[in-house]
Amino acid sequence: MGDAGKKRAGDGISMDKIALILAAGKSVRMNSDTPKVLHDVCGIPIFEHVLRAIAPVCDEKYAVISANDRDRMCEKYGGSVGLVIQDANGYGTGYAVMCAVDHLRGKRGAVLITAGDMPLILPESYVKLFAGMAAGNCAAMLTEIVGDPYGYGRVIRGAGGAVEKIVEQKDLNPDQMGISEINSAVYSFNIESLLWALPRITYNTNSNELYLTDVIGILIAAGKSVAAVSVTETGECMGINDRVQLASAEKAMRKRINERHMRAGVTIVDPACTYIHPDAVIGRDTVIYPGCALGAGCVVGSHCALGQGCVVNGTRIADGTVLPAYTVISGA
Repeated sequence: MGDAGKKRAGDGISMDKIALILAAGKSVRMNSDTPKVLHDVCGIPIFEHVLRAIAPVCDEKYAVISANDRDRMCEKYGGSVGLVIQDANGYGTGYAVMCAVDHLRGKRGAVLITAGDMPLILPESYVKLFAGMAAGNCAAMLTEIVGDPYGYGRVIRGAGGAVEKIVEQKDLNPDQMGISEINSAVYSFNIESLLWALPRITYNTNSNELYLTDVIGILIAAGKSVAAVSVTETGECMGINDRVQLASAEKAMRKRINERHMRAGVTIVDPACTYIHPDAVIGRDTVIYPGCALGAGCVVGSHCALGQGCVVNGTRIADGTVLPAYTVISGA
């Protein structure tokens, strides 16, 4: 194992930083033969967005997947991520993590647990999540204040604002319905603390599932402290369960990509009608007119002008080039 994604303890012992990506959902609402996490957002799979975001903080990565998705996931990511099959003997996020505990035993340090269907979480938020454990907390959880919290687990705080527990939507009592701070289902845990708490969670009577969220309550009840860390950018916690949410994530990601280029000196006349692949490179003082699409492998120089409706894929455009409207260029 390399040194990236690790930190040194005071005694010189290398501390592990491991990622578990939960991606074993059945994706029924996607109504697709393709695993949900392999659907594209702005030209790359949802799962790829997650991998890129956790790369700065985790060196060792495992994905918990269903047996039905084994072949497709192995073909795409078998060389870069350890694949763990979630068997059919249990349900819920807690059970999914239990299926991967063999990869945590004997390790020292922290484990990041995130969802494979949340492509909008920024690397900065994962960095903040690990930093939330630096003050002696045994866990940290990523939270967000939202206008409409329906469907999400709520963060329940006690005296002084300390986190007490997480309550899922279906288990909320009337007094908790108005809480707007949601649990994103993204956590970092001290590995030893997680391994101690996992066997202590029990099946929820309403859903017959093992909730990873119950680990938070168990740790707090044992006198352990848990930090709540807010997201870096509003909307990061969006999960994808159907094609409508897929389109919403695409829109949010496209806005993020376009704004990054504009802040770097690119003029985008109509960002809502401009489609740029996450890996496209564009030089400053280039002007992009409405309806343009810049795909993978596209490198556009500086001081260029791309007319309305241009499509450029896999090629390099020299500095100062002017492309007439509706030009289509596709590299090898």
